[in-house]
Amino acid sequence: MNAISSKMVRIRKAHNCWGCTKILTPPAEMGVVTCSDNGKIYNVYWCDRCQKILDGDPFCAGDEFEYGELLRNI
Repeated sequence: MNAISSKMVRIRKAHNCWGCTKILTPPAEMGVVTCSDNGKIYNVYWCDRCQKILDGDPFCAGDEFEYGELLRNI
């Protein structure tokens, strides 16, 4: 998986957080990472709480996470 871009957005429809699977509804702000993998491009959304976990853990930089994997750490 290769990250193409990363930014904070105000969502216009409900999205699940990739880290904790929580559903956030508009007008929440979420981090969105655009990725490419095996010729496909997709977006992964992160809630603020999961983003803070990722930002605060220098050992997870560059790691790939399965859907809901951070749920165990919250």
